Amino acid sequence: MSRVLSTAAPASVLPSVRSAVGTRCWARPAILLVWLCGLLGGGLPSQPAVVQADIWYVDNETGQDTNSGRTETVGPLAAGPFRTISRALAAAHQGDTIVLAKNETPYRETITLAGRRNSGFDGQPFRIIGNGATLSGTQEILPEQWRFVQDSIYECRPADAAYQQVYLGARPATFQSLSRERLSELEPLAWTLIDGRLYFRTDNDNLPSAYNLHYAKLQTGVTLYHVTGASIENLIVQGFWQDGINAHDNVRETKLIGVTARGNGRSGVSVGGSSRLDVVSSLVGDNHWHQVRAEGVAQLRLLGSNVLENGQSEAQYQQDQGRISEEIPVVNTPIHDRIPARPIRQASPPTPIPARHSRWSDTDTILR
Repeated sequence: MSRVLSTAAPASVLPSVRSAVGTRCWARPAILLVWLCGLLGGGLPSQPAVVQADIWYVDNETGQDTNSGRTETVGPLAAGPFRTISRALAAAHQGDTIVLAKNETPYRETITLAGRRNSGFDGQPFRIIGNGATLSGTQEILPEQWRFVQDSIYECRPADAAYQQVYLGARPATFQSLSRERLSELEPLAWTLIDGRLYFRTDNDNLPSAYNLHYAKLQTGVTLYHVTGASIENLIVQGFWQDGINAHDNVRETKLIGVTARGNGRSGVSVGGSSRLDVVSSLVGDNHWHQVRAEGVAQLRLLGSNVLENGQSEAQYQQDQGRISEEIPVVNTPIHDRIPARPIRQASPPTPIPARHSRWSDTDTILR
């Protein structure tokens, strides 16, 4: 499954090449082509080498980070998927594909795509294919974390409270914007945030432990930084206290395709610096403050995507000097439910993507 060079060379030449460029550069075909052509005394070959990208598999229920990550199912000799997306990112190289198994258990981690290693090349994007899996930043609020305040109102103090989101079961709980002087107006099963503390009111004289309550523990689901030609597809990102997905700076030719960003603290999707990000056939909603935001000189294009304006801020599309535009997709990378056995570096003709319609009402919530 490793990268290979299709241009052949005499066996007597190969040892000297390995010793000169090292085993790490041995996987880099562009360097090898120049080196081999110099040793063989010829120019560049008429037919360019074809480099095959690798596929890495992740399963947070059956996988282990000590596995090879090369197969979807567990087998002998450490065959099987990784357990975490972070482990797959550490193993992957430019133009590779990471495939996630969709399980009932969310992937509870933060991931970062950064630099050339997590970028695409020559028509072959660096892809994360979610298959509908969920990346979650929530953590259960334990009974001992609550302190009684008054009249069925309890408080707890999360580690990070610049922005927050509280989940009651599988969806965000009702939020009320209150001052400390008006705390008694908090409705049953609603929450508020005052001076870095979460307040929740129970009903029927219950304790908070009677409810399945979670808060946003992790900061950002997916961070993109100095990447070109990346693609994140068919992934649900929810429950992070800052952003679901953040293109921090210098992100180019990168797409979110069929992604759902919901129930995060500050925003669902944020772009900053000089980033350029396309959100294609995706769904963004139920984020606590903003839905999408752009700052600096960043540009965010919404291509056939649904944005539900149901956050707390008046500016659901926050443009802090950045630019947000809504367009109909014309030519984009298609969403693949199944991927080829091994994607290759050669580009395929572009295929138009149909607009993805939400099965939820724009006036309703996307978390049911």
